[in-house]
Amino acid sequence: MGVDRGTARPRLDPRACLNLAPANWRRWVEHGSSVIDRIRQSVSRYSVLQPSDQRPDVGTPAEEALRAVVNHYKTGPMLAGVGEHRFEGLASEVVGTYMNEGGRYRKGWITKRSGDGGIDFVGRLDLGAVDNGLKLVVLGQAKCRGVDSAGTGRLDLARTVARLSRGWVGAFVTTGYYTIQAQREVIDDRFPLLLVNGRQVGEAVVRNAALRVKEQLLDIAASELGCEVSGLVARDGRIYPTGRPVAGMDWAVAARKAFAKSGPLVGLGSYTPPTGLGGDFKGSTVGTSPAYSFSTVVAEVTVDLETGFVTVDRVTDYSDAGTVINPLTFHGQVEGSIVMGLGETLMEDTVTSADGRIVNPNLHDYLIPTIRDVPQIHSVAVESYEPHGPFGAKEIGEGSLVPVLGAIANAIYDACGVRVTELPITPEKILRGLACNRERSDSAPLINSRGHSPVQKATLSGINQ
Repeated sequence: MGVDRGTARPRLDPRACLNLAPANWRRWVEHGSSVIDRIRQSVSRYSVLQPSDQRPDVGTPAEEALRAVVNHYKTGPMLAGVGEHRFEGLASEVVGTYMNEGGRYRKGWITKRSGDGGIDFVGRLDLGAVDNGLKLVVLGQAKCRGVDSAGTGRLDLARTVARLSRGWVGAFVTTGYYTIQAQREVIDDRFPLLLVNGRQVGEAVVRNAALRVKEQLLDIAASELGCEVSGLVARDGRIYPTGRPVAGMDWAVAARKAFAKSGPLVGLGSYTPPTGLGGDFKGSTVGTSPAYSFSTVVAEVTVDLETGFVTVDRVTDYSDAGTVINPLTFHGQVEGSIVMGLGETLMEDTVTSADGRIVNPNLHDYLIPTIRDVPQIHSVAVESYEPHGPFGAKEIGEGSLVPVLGAIANAIYDACGVRVTELPITPEKILRGLACNRERSDSAPLINSRGHSPVQKATLSGINQ
């Protein structure tokens, strides 16, 4: 040990410095790589997550969101053979959620499928000052797995690591978990790779949806309070200008004002049916859906045997449309289909002349149902879970229309014995059918002596399968 003349402080030689170091550091220097391996293992014990820590807790919003994500991206679009790779778009959003905590992440694009069948998502991470900061390319991949499936291993990560160039940052997103071996390899080899597990995916989805709702409420509050959105704070159930909690408004009040202005507050998203569902058939691109509803319709009608006029008294519909996301929309679609089916069955007809001209080209002569023709309607949702639809839903657009026509026609036949096989079923066709029945049988219905026709009622169902 000597003395530094400039500072009059003791000058330590390497051995003296080592003696002052922590015991772990001394062992590292003295024993070399074998101790380094043990230290790495000790570090990784605190950095590596067990599978249970990578899954969201049961019953939490994050768990519900994660299962919805898996059902949508993994199960549904698989019909088209490309389903899981649509997950990269959401994965890029999730990566941004976590990279924005230490920098500024910008989404880029989704690459085309490469020779090995993989798809990448590309973004950019800006670090430091805006003008002269560090800009890093982010190359990411994603794996949409079942929530309870096997973990993502080192071979899954190897492809991402192999594609990283100097100065790039990697990201891997899974709806499952990473094996212990895969995590330790990333730590030991110092790969610049961000790992996002299923718990983090679920939490990010819930957080992003909540932030979109929060943005809408802040806009409303800024308008009501006469200030900029950037100057507002949302805390403890209130929205208020920074430093002035009393001058703000309750969160619930802002929500009510937002609802009154533009309807329900939602975090917006979208669902696109998989491509190729209709094959090469003509019209295959119109109205295709990964799953269709099943409906049973019961129609109750009254037939006037003197005039042939049919009154639809009541229609009951039981429809399986998968998971009903919006009950109001479900019942509205069913009721609309029933009224549309009633019109097609009893009224609507395009009449042409001998030379091909349409003779009823307006709504005065082309009959459609009005409110006076609408029967009593009772609709019931028979819920199921459709793995190929968004959040377990099927279509309910016009699926319940199909059995209405047969149900009304069958009920008419049950009431008066006239089977009409051509639409619309008009009073004239029923009267002709009654006349034919009287010619064939002596048991035809009779008109009573007071000049009023007895009415015949019947109930019959139609099933759309």
